[in-house]
Amino acid sequence: NFTANGNIANGDSVIINTDGTVKTPTTSTVSNSPTITNGGNFNNVESNYNAVSHQPGTSKYLVFYRDGNDNDYGKCVIGTLNNDKTSFSYGSIVTFESARVEIYGAVYVPNIAKHVVIYSDYGNSRALTYGIVYMNGTTPRVDATGVVDSSRTDQADICLFGISKVVIAYQGGGGGTLRAIVGDPAGSSITFGSAVAWGGSGGTEQ
Repeated sequence: NFTANGNIANGDSVIINTDGTVKTPTTSTVSNSPTITNGGNFNNVESNYNAVSHQPGTSKYLVFYRDGNDNDYGKCVIGTLNNDKTSFSYGSIVTFESARVEIYGAVYVPNIAKHVVIYSDYGNSRALTYGIVYMNGTTPRVDATGVVDSSRTDQADICLFGISKVVIAYQGGGGGTLRAIVGDPAGSSITFGSAVAWGGSGGTEQ
């Protein structure tokens, strides 16, 4: 037996209140539209192949992009969401790869408190490459770069596994078989296991 809070009809569903009484649940609908604002430009450049990684516990975001006005080099910049929640302030721009790149993704790795970006390095036969970058105030610092797979890569993606590992799925071999590989970042490098192939070959895309 319970004490009713309000009118309860026979067969109604009920919820238990913190004081031990019961009542019928109510619903409410809030109608609103999202507000879209222009957060501001970090540089007036032609940028594509962008990736963004958030620094947890802060209002900072690490933006990776290909600079179309500078030989398609890979660059990064820190954007800080301002208190008005409608605009960003940007710090210094840093080059993480002095060659043409196609950037595929980026993720923050809590275990090392750094960001990992993956990209195709045209300066190295389009090999799948990683970069480790951390934030020093509002300036990115490139800790290291290294090769994930030396074969030509046309598509890739990266995600976090737990708090210490990353999983990279990619299309290697110049339009070949889809592959996946696990990386274990530690300090200024990443140790990779064996790549595993799945799916079709000859142009399969993610």
